[in-house]
Amino acid sequence: MVVITSKQENKVFGFGNQLEYLPNGYPVIVDKGVGFALSDINIYEDVQSVPEEVVIGKYLYTPKEGFYIDPNYTEPDQNPWGLPPELVDEIQTDYREKLAKEVSENGYNA
Repeated sequence: MVVITSKQENKVFGFGNQLEYLPNGYPVIVDKGVGFALSDINIYEDVQSVPEEVVIGKYLYTPKEGFYIDPNYTEPDQNPWGLPPELVDEIQTDYREKLAKEVSENGYNA
């Protein structure tokens, strides 16, 4: 396996089975179709395996330590707006009610 990490933090940026290089010298993980800038990364080409639980951005990797959770990692918000789940539910419910009312009054023309 090939593992790509950030140079500064050793944060896992990507992993896959095959590495190739673009004409500009940038490495690409072939089976993922993802390329990287050489100046920002470490490339580890002989990693035995990547555990199933490894998530890009959440895990760090070094040959000495293996894979481990970034101690500074925080789970992202459950919604892209950073709103409390109750407010998102309220907005979605309100929208569905308005949409249902409009469809029942005016019909549906898709």
